[in-house]
This record gives sequence, structure tokens and C-alpha cells, in this order.
Amino acid sequence: MTDAGEVTAMDCVYKNPNEGVEDRIQDLLQRMTVEEKIGQMTQIHRAVSSAAIIKDFFIGNVCNSAGKSGNKDALSEDWAEMIDGFQTAALETRLAIPIIYGLDAVHGNNKFYGTTIFSHNIGLGATRDYDLARIIGSATALEVRASGAHWVFAPCVAVCKDPRWGRCLESYSEDTDVVCNMTSIVSGLQGPPPEGHPAGYPFLAGRNNVVACAKHFVGDGGTEMGKNEGDTIASYEDLERIHMAPYLNCLAVSAVMPSYSRWNGRKLHGDRFLMTEILKDKFGFKGCLVSDWSGIEKMGEPRGSNYRECVEAAINTGIDMVMVPYRYEKFINELTSLVKDGKILMSRIDDAVERILRLKFTAGLFEHPFSDISLLKFVGCKCRHNCLGCRQSNRRSRNKSGLREDSFGGDFSNEDFSYAIVAVGEAPYAESRGDDPEPSIHFDGDSIVRLVAEKIPTVAILMTGRPLVLDMTMLEKVEALVAAWLPGTEGHGIADSVFGDYDFTGKLLKSWFRETEQLPMNPEADSYHPLFPLGFGLKSTKREVQVCHRRGDPPRERTAPSRRETETRIPPRETPTASSSSEDHETEAESSRFRENEAKSSRFRDRNGESSRFHEVSQSRRGFTRSHGVFEVSIKHRVAEGEKERSGVLEGEKRRLLVSEIDASNETCPRRSVSSSA
Repeated sequence: MTDAGEVTAMDCVYKNPNEGVEDRIQDLLQRMTVEEKIGQMTQIHRAVSSAAIIKDFFIGNVCNSAGKSGNKDALSEDWAEMIDGFQTAALETRLAIPIIYGLDAVHGNNKFYGTTIFSHNIGLGATRDYDLARIIGSATALEVRASGAHWVFAPCVAVCKDPRWGRCLESYSEDTDVVCNMTSIVSGLQGPPPEGHPAGYPFLAGRNNVVACAKHFVGDGGTEMGKNEGDTIASYEDLERIHMAPYLNCLAVSAVMPSYSRWNGRKLHGDRFLMTEILKDKFGFKGCLVSDWSGIEKMGEPRGSNYRECVEAAINTGIDMVMVPYRYEKFINELTSLVKDGKILMSRIDDAVERILRLKFTAGLFEHPFSDISLLKFVGCKCRHNCLGCRQSNRRSRNKSGLREDSFGGDFSNEDFSYAIVAVGEAPYAESRGDDPEPSIHFDGDSIVRLVAEKIPTVAILMTGRPLVLDMTMLEKVEALVAAWLPGTEGHGIADSVFGDYDFTGKLLKSWFRETEQLPMNPEADSYHPLFPLGFGLKSTKREVQVCHRRGDPPRERTAPSRRETETRIPPRETPTASSSSEDHETEAESSRFRENEAKSSRFRDRNGESSRFHEVSQSRRGFTRSHGVFEVSIKHRVAEGEKERSGVLEGEKRRLLVSEIDASNETCPRRSVSSSA
């Protein structure tokens, strides 16, 4: 170690970009004091960060909280200015080690006003479109970098086995293979690593990409009763096969975050076997292991107790960077004391700092520490201001009287419409607040659907972060049930599918249970008896659409499709590689597994004498699309007398009204519907 004094680029290797990353790491590491090393291991929240604190404590990492952050109207350029201010302070320290700024961007850069929100993971998983996941990752990276941040705490690669879990919406599927393939989003966030890139070594393609963080290691989707931060009871073999596989599929990810949960009673933030012996040693992960928010405090029971012992356990477990996020002085003091007392070896500190520096060197932060204002043009989309004006006026008229408002500038009767479209779903929630022993439609939504469906043919659109308990009488009354999941900025995608511009071709990514007593469900079990099985979906071309002229008539197939029906309306996309095509990824094993699951479900329906009217159309419309994750459980198209026969329903003003209603709560409008499906 050297005495305090400014280090110039002329007398050190670590400032030379032409030197190898590992050489730069070792050169910088041997120059650092214990205080500087511990500062690099400390991540604090932006609210307690300042130029003075960064300089005085050698803070190496700053983050946003998962919830709302600061001024809700602050734009990306405002955040970039703030982050650049933190960076300036870091570069004025003795060794000029840049900070890395991290935030949650699980489905788009949802932290800042004016950015694009993509469909949540549950909807993206229904697409089975691995190339789309990569494209979304790339778009998210651009908007995050435009805001000045360098690191996203994403993707979540949990395999959710129980939809009672409040974070089920963050899981791509209950099927491990689907989750593994959706990790293609990492190559969008970080950029695709070159051929021959060593497995387990961090990678970042350039300034338009961000450091990614796979979370939450491991088994967070398998806890008993779906309890958030609960206990996953499983053998190591099952843990690796079911829950660990997605991490092995994206080991070029630069960071991994452990789960708050337990494995067989042991808190994962303190499980050295999994964090060090398995992840780092067995699988060769060379990136940074960063704790979850207040992860060390949550190790204590009650929370915050035995803090010194928790710090000791977490660092010796293998955690390299601690998301403190507020009590940084206490953490720094305790860690410093533990090192002096020999409770934590200097070799463990050096290993942690090496991994953090590797993250920063591969991210190019030493060469390009500040934000790039040229990226601001990628935030949101060009049409957002016009769309916002339309939405604002619609929102005012819609919300004047809450749910009682049913008149939009005039009175209408049932005779004026062929269909009613009713959107229902869950109230907003996140994490533990979303844990629900009986997940169902909120706000008495099923009763509302039944009431409307008794008067007029009804399409129900379900906005949800998981399969829900469905009222069978409601299902019997509706003409169609569309599981729209949690769509993002672009609401037109739902309307496009309802009106027949695109097919409903998503696949069910989780088994849709009949009652919670069936949970968790195992598609391989003989007792598998879902309402709709894993992989269920509708697949059609425009030729296969079935139409009922009168309610109750049997469906019939068109014999002469119109020109409109045979035209393709899917926007042109870049040619996918052989490894990224969705249809190429639909393996024979996956198809076989779906057929088996569907057969089991059908067998139980037959055994119980049930006539599943929601299944009949799906025989000719099963599958998924490259542009939409909207999953339609069932649909019968009805064409009113005199109305133009078509695959959708409604024209003109009625279509525009629906589009504005669906899109009313969104903030930006990229017209391309990749973000609408979920």
C-alpha cells in the first residue's frame, strides 16, 4: 500500500486502458488502504449520499430504492445530472475510483418519468420469445444509461412454483426451461459476449449497455405456501435442477443478488455453501455478489439485532458488496472492527474488492465515468407528447365519478353495441404485500363481469400478475376471457388482438389452478388437474377464426378469407439468429410436455362430465406469437347483423374508445406493440 497522495496515470497500470483487466485490478488493489477497500464494499442510497460522504468514506456504490424515488416529474436528464455529481466527487478522491450507480429496472426503466415501461416478466414469459426479451433488454439499457445509471438489478430469474407468492409477477414461468431461455434478456442488457468469452466472467459490450444482476439466488420462487422471504424445502439436487439452472444459463452476468429467503431453514444471505462453494467455486462465477436491500439487517431475528454477527456471517459467506443502504457508518465501523479483530480475513476483503473492481473495469467506468447526453433521444418515444394530451383528456372524463361513471358525452343502450369489453384485475402490490392465500379478482370484478355479461355479449380482460381463482359462473357467461397479465406503456397491443389485427397466440406460462388447495401444482403428477394446463393457448391464422352469428350458435369456420385476413400485419423485424427464434426454441420436449399436460386436463374434464366451452376454439388456435404475449383463454367472435364480417369485433368510434380506455393510464407511447403484451 502507498501513502496518501494523488496517483497519476503516468505511474500506474490501473489507469491505462490498454492493460489487461486483471493486471489493472491487482495494480489498483495493492495501492488501496483498508478504509478504501471497505468503502468499495459499501453501497448507499442516494438520499444519504453527498459529495462529502463519498469523499470521506470512499463510498464506491450508490443506488435507488425499489419504490418511488424523489420528484415524480424528474426526467432522465435530471437524474443524469445528479448521478454525474456523485461521480465527480468520487473522481476527486485519492485513487479516483468511479462509483457505479444501480437501480431496479425489471421491466423497463420504471424509475423515471417519461421512460418506457415494458410488459412485466409474467407477460413476457407467455410469448416464449427469447429474441424479444433480448431486444427489450437492449432498449432498457439505452434508457437506463441515458439517465446516468450504469447497473440494473435485473433480471429476476425466479421459477415461481406457487402463485400465492407476491412476486409471482416477476417470474417468467413455472417451467425452468422457459426461464432459462428468457435469460436472453441479459445479452440485451449487457450486450452479447463474443464467442469464446469465459463462462462466469463479467462482460459489458459498450456505453449503450448496462451491468446486469441476476436475482434472487436461489429458490425464492419455491418457498412453502408461496410466502415471500419464506423457506424453500428441497434437496440440493432439486434446488439445482429447478431453481439454479437459469443462473447457469447466464453466467456471463456481471452480478448476482442472493435472496432474502431460506433454503431448508438457513438464510441465504448467510449460506456459504451456496454462495461460495457452489456459485463461485463450482460454477466459476467471477462477478460481484451484492446483497439485497438491507439484506444484512434482515438476517437478524428480530430484524436489526446482532448486527455485528450478521455482518461477519454475510461477508464470510461470500457477499462482496452490501446494499446497506442507510446506516453506512455503522456498517463501515463494524466491518473495519471485524477485520482488525481477525474475524474477517484480509484475503476475503481483497477477494470482494477484486470482484467489485472487475465489475467497474469491464463496464468501462474508468474510461467513461459520466453520462452520455446523446442517449436522451432514445428515452420514451417521439409520439409521447401527442399521446399524453389525448390520454389526459380521456382520464378526466373517465374519472369524474369513478366506477359509477357510465356516460361518455351521451346515453347509450345495449342496442348500440355488439359487445361489452370489461377490464378487471388485481390492485397494485409488490413483494410481501402481494402474498395472498386466495388470489382472486379484486374490487368485486367477477360480479361486475357477470352483471354486464347478463345484458350483452362480453369480453373480459384480466389484468393480473398471476393466475387467480376464477368464478365458474363468470366464465360460463363471458364470450371470451383474455389474460392480459401486466401490460406496459403500449396498451394498443391488447386492443389490436381484441379487434383481430393480431392473433391471440400466447402460451400459458403457469398452470391455472381451479382452487388454492391444488397449490403448488406439478404438471408431471398424475393428480394434475388444472383449469388450464401449463402451455395452454390459442393458435390461429386468419383463416381459422370461427364466428357465431347469434349467441348460442355453434362456431363455424370461414371458407373464403378476406384479403384483409390473409395480409400480414406484424411489423418487420430484424432477422433472428437460429438461436434466438421463438419457434426454433419450441423444442419437441416442450411440445410433448404440453400435450401431456393438456391430455391430463382434458381427461379430468371428461371424467367429471364437464363441457369446457372455453377449450373448443383452442383446438385450432394453440400457440404463441413473436409480437404478443397476450394470452386468450377462450374466445368466440360474434358479428352483429349487418356488421362487416371480420376476425375482430367493433369498428370506428367504438374501437377508438376502447383503445383510449386501455391506454388511459400509460405515460408514453411507443406505437410498436412489443411492450403491450403482457
